[in-house]
Amino acid sequence: MKKKFRQHAREVLLRISSEQAALQAAAAAAAVVALPEFQRARSVFLYLPMPEEIDTTAVAAAAWADGKVVLLPRCRISDRAMDACPAFSFDDEMTPSYYDIPEPCTEPYDAGQVDFVIVPGLAFDRAGGRLGRGAGFYDRFIERLGGHAVTVGLAFHQQIIETVPMFDHDARLDILVTDTETLRFGP
Repeated sequence: MKKKFRQHAREVLLRISSEQAALQAAAAAAAVVALPEFQRARSVFLYLPMPEEIDTTAVAAAAWADGKVVLLPRCRISDRAMDACPAFSFDDEMTPSYYDIPEPCTEPYDAGQVDFVIVPGLAFDRAGGRLGRGAGFYDRFIERLGGHAVTVGLAFHQQIIETVPMFDHDARLDILVTDTETLRFGP
């Protein structure tokens, strides 16, 4: 069932021009940086984008400028888990890994100290549902956080669908930020 949704989501993303994506990414990044939860956070976990994902470099730059600890994922393929590793600039030494995405070479940060997590996805819904790429790295990472960190989906408005198919192990988000709106979920 999710395979069909993923294929459709990829097709939607391919229709966004690079110029349009850059404008929308800038608007979404500005909305993330303006969130009170981002302003309060001491540590910010974010992803380095794949070609069709929203660029997070502006969020990382704002976090570094505010003196926050910027954390990037390092995947452990053996147990399909992810560590949060500090990055001090985009010039830091990194090694390409899973999906050929650069990963920091620093020691993992204590997951219990992560305050704010930006989560990528292929599709999102208005109830905090997220459709990832299917490997479960982010769902397992969010579970390790124990509810301490605020989880924020970052998306183009075109990625919002009516309902994301969810299983018991799929993590719901606290906030979804797009280039046109910010949605909050939960009690």
